[in-house]
Amino acid sequence: MYDYLIPKPGLGLRNYKFFSYPLRAVYYAVGLYLLKLAQEYLDEYRPRYPQIKSYYGGQIRFQKDEIVLNNKAVFYRKHYKEFRSHVRRQLQGDIQNRVVIKLDIKDYFDEISVQILLELLRKHVKAGVVADLCYTTETIDQIIFFFRYIMTGRQGIPQTDNDIVSGFIAYLYLVFADYTINFEINRDKDLIVAHSIIRYVDDMYIVIDFKESAAQRVREDYIVSSQ
Repeated sequence: MYDYLIPKPGLGLRNYKFFSYPLRAVYYAVGLYLLKLAQEYLDEYRPRYPQIKSYYGGQIRFQKDEIVLNNKAVFYRKHYKEFRSHVRRQLQGDIQNRVVIKLDIKDYFDEISVQILLELLRKHVKAGVVADLCYTTETIDQIIFFFRYIMTGRQGIPQTDNDIVSGFIAYLYLVFADYTINFEINRDKDLIVAHSIIRYVDDMYIVIDFKESAAQRVREDYIVSSQ
């Protein structure tokens, strides 16, 4: 395993990892374990929040105890196109009373806290799933140790070219933020006609259509609070 850099579009560099095949197999096993742990939670919550559309470069999932693998599940282009199309649809129409907030987290993969992610999963995943998958304190400690090892003591998760497991983990980390943002927006539902949260991993658009009667100050507050 070694590190290398690739240029970002525009300016900047991305930190990438090159894995040996055995280490990649272990990393994918850990990632698929997290998928199995979170899948029921994700399946239950997605329909409750139709205004949230979140994507990553795949759609891997388990069907019973078998991982489903096909072009749709592992090829990123379809999902990215769907994300871009959804953004374009939301930005059409009357924009007079609309606020659009675009968020893109700098060095996102390097800033992910695996410990926070694991604690969020322990908090939100059903007890039965936790028990079935032996998601204990010891398991959490071992996963944290593994990530610290592959990240050579640094925070974050590894990036490799078109890595679907890293993409899923990065997507999962912000799922809980999606719900928090949605909750905060709904606190002002009397001022809002509609809203949507559209995200591809860490690339997020928040689109809010305010009622005509909503004061300009309220719309400006959303912009200021997002900065």
